[in-house]
Amino acid sequence: MKGILFKPEMIQQIVNGSKSVTRRVIKPQPIVAENYKGITIEDLEFDGFKPHYHVGEVVYVKEAWCESYYGEPICYKLDGGESPGPKGFWRSPLFMPARAARYFIRITDAKPQRLQEVTTNSCKLEGISDSAMGNAIQEGYPAIKAFADLWDSINPRYPWESNPWVFVYSFKLVEKEV
Repeated sequence: MKGILFKPEMIQQIVNGSKSVTRRVIKPQPIVAENYKGITIEDLEFDGFKPHYHVGEVVYVKEAWCESYYGEPICYKLDGGESPGPKGFWRSPLFMPARAARYFIRITDAKPQRLQEVTTNSCKLEGISDSAMGNAIQEGYPAIKAFADLWDSINPRYPWESNPWVFVYSFKLVEKEV
């Protein structure tokens, strides 16, 4: 089973139902003709670019965690508190095994897109909250700009201004499959 990384605040938004889309950079970047409207995953796969996650696939959400000597065998940093781990430290989400995961998402759609094709509605599905959007609008700071700033904080090698190709994954939170 594959895992997927999210920032802690994005995990909270997935759990509360306010995030159901993520964009991930296509690596390496495809070279596509100017007239690319309507390009599909099948078109990219023909050229050797395959999405990392596929429609119908269940993926576990990676988060900072530790194994404990007491109580619950797995603790999660997102829950707050001190690490009760055997060595007193949190383990990186990069190395979280599927057995330790508590959240799972099912990929419901996957499509290629240029990053700057994101819409205001897509920003909301990406977790740019209503309150953040409201504050952004009041300050003359559109939701797309808020998303662009978030993107740049997460993806410094593929900044907003470079308008990289991304796979847009829609998903829903699901129960752990046994």
